[in-house]
Amino acid sequence: MDINEKDQETKKWVETGTVLLVDDEKAILNIGELMVRTAGFTVLTASCGEEAVRLFRKHSHEIVCVVLDMTMPRKDGEETFHELRSIRPDIRVLISSGYNEQEVSRSFIDEKPFGYIQKPYDKQTLLAKVREVLEE
Repeated sequence: MDINEKDQETKKWVETGTVLLVDDEKAILNIGELMVRTAGFTVLTASCGEEAVRLFRKHSHEIVCVVLDMTMPRKDGEETFHELRSIRPDIRVLISSGYNEQEVSRSFIDEKPFGYIQKPYDKQTLLAKVREVLEE
């Protein structure tokens, strides 16, 4: 499949539900929200782990996927991941990080996230990863 076919496939794929996007960088939140919204999702954003947990508690029944930054102040991605899983063990989490996947995977011994995406990412890569996580 060439690049144009992949782009057409991504454009055809439209999903519903809510994605919780968590990152302490405002620019990533804003751009990520636009990227995910174009696929048909509702998007909630949180700039820290505490806010993510609060939003998740309130909207857990409608959230289909969480895109979670690994490195954040106060409550990092690993802590947030475990807290989200304690609320809803089946939640699909895609870890986002500037670190490589092997470094990030060391943080998850017992419970593994559904996927990983390295920052910076583009729209096509992000949507493909979200789709992959939802189809597992």
